[in-house]
Amino acid sequence: MKYNKKFELWIFAIVSGCFLMSSNAITIIIPLKMADQGLSFASIGSVMASFSLGMFFIKVITGRHSDLVGQKIYIIISLASSSIIIFFMAFATSLIYYLILLCCLGLCRGIFTSINSSYTIELTKFEDRGKGFGNVLGISSIITSLGGMVAGFLYQFNQGKYAFIIISVILISASIVTIFFLPSIQNQPQKFINKNLFSGINKMIYLFCIVMFLQTFVTSPMWNTLVPMHFYKNFGYTAVALGFVMSLDELIGSPTYFVAGHIADKINIRKMLCLSYFLASCSGVLMILVSNSISFLIMFLLCSIFVTFTYIATPKAQSIFIRNEFKGFELSLISLSASIGDALGNISLGKIVDRFNINTGIMTFSIIYVIIVFLLFINLRKIANNINDLVK
Repeated sequence: MKYNKKFELWIFAIVSGCFLMSSNAITIIIPLKMADQGLSFASIGSVMASFSLGMFFIKVITGRHSDLVGQKIYIIISLASSSIIIFFMAFATSLIYYLILLCCLGLCRGIFTSINSSYTIELTKFEDRGKGFGNVLGISSIITSLGGMVAGFLYQFNQGKYAFIIISVILISASIVTIFFLPSIQNQPQKFINKNLFSGINKMIYLFCIVMFLQTFVTSPMWNTLVPMHFYKNFGYTAVALGFVMSLDELIGSPTYFVAGHIADKINIRKMLCLSYFLASCSGVLMILVSNSISFLIMFLLCSIFVTFTYIATPKAQSIFIRNEFKGFELSLISLSASIGDALGNISLGKIVDRFNINTGIMTFSIIYVIIVFLLFINLRKIANNINDLVK
């Protein structure tokens, strides 16, 4: 059964924003701390990869199990567990502790991201799904950007200890809100292992697995390491300024989510996907060509806008091919592919930057995005008319 409950969608957007805000704050504070300790880009990439490694092991299991028991229980588990882990981060003192804690936090993020899209699908109808994803991601982005600003400001006090504690309290509060205000939605009873689990998967789901692997392979290190370290090391930005800049990305992205959501419900998804990825690639090239921090910031924000469009168009396109009774499982397969790309990308691009320079890493981002455009253009062409019919 499909739900279209506006109040619950907005509550979920706020809860989702609190969770994503915590991840954004962590990815700002920890790279700064490691850089101040004189650790290499490869070391920073390895720590961020441990975050992705945690997501790798849990997504398919929780995604599939949510098809049976509903998503709400997993939302609560991920929020409460993250609160505890982030609280302990405030007192971590060595690299090994950060590796372990980031891996555990990755497990929690894996749980949340494995059901995030499927829960949004449950709360929306197809004809309004682009707007639904846009609203959830837009509100989440606003909360995330505020968290990034606060994290950057609080980093100068005890290297972020207060930020960790505040985020922990916010996540506990979000778990309480989830318990009382979000519905528990379940499908018809079925077995965990079903003979149709793999046999009935649409081939386009495998295409999106490849696309998401490639996208996160370059996008995650681009946002987690390359851009922040370019501002911090090459342009001499302070932690406060860096926190503001990275949060400015989220603030600009917030209205973009709302706009992209409305556009995704009205135009051809294939065209929107290909154009968004292509323009993001072009923006990455322009980032390499500029020589001052202001121009670099403008090009980065432009790139971020186009990447934001892909974050709306992609899940809407995926929902066309997802089977309702297996949506948690199939979306978790796509999400798992993204996590693998995330982990490998943080390590690989960290090594590339150590050997060459940051511009080489950014160029890798642009090249991969062109490859994604080619894959989508060729494979979605055969069903473009079908997509148009569904969107209309």
